Amino acid sequence: MTSEVENQEIAKLPQKRLYRQRAHCNPWADHSLNYPTRPDLFQWGVLFDGKEEPPVTMVDIGCGYGGLLFSLSTRFPTSRIVGMEIRLKVMDYVQVSGQIEGRYLTCPSWLL
Repeated sequence: MTSEVENQEIAKLPQKRLYRQRAHCNPWADHSLNYPTRPDLFQWGVLFDGKEEPPVTMVDIGCGYGGLLFSLSTRFPTSRIVGMEIRLKVMDYVQVSGQIEGRYLTCPSWLL
């Protein structure tokens, strides 16, 4: 049974139903993205306040709502973990829920 405090914390989290988007509706289908062809060509510092070190150690491509990322971030608190998602509404949800839970998340404007 959940306590009153736990119920209040759950009520603060954003509701996924407000952040749904069809996965097959690719908002970037025009392929106008300017992305590197190899990971070593990517400027990781853009995502991490200009710091290149430590390197990214884990990547979740198609991370969805970030369940795996949030779990990994608690198990590996000093690691740099990157999630990639093309659905804008889903990225919005992860940004909001990460702020509520006190995690450092970044979504650079060039991704939007």
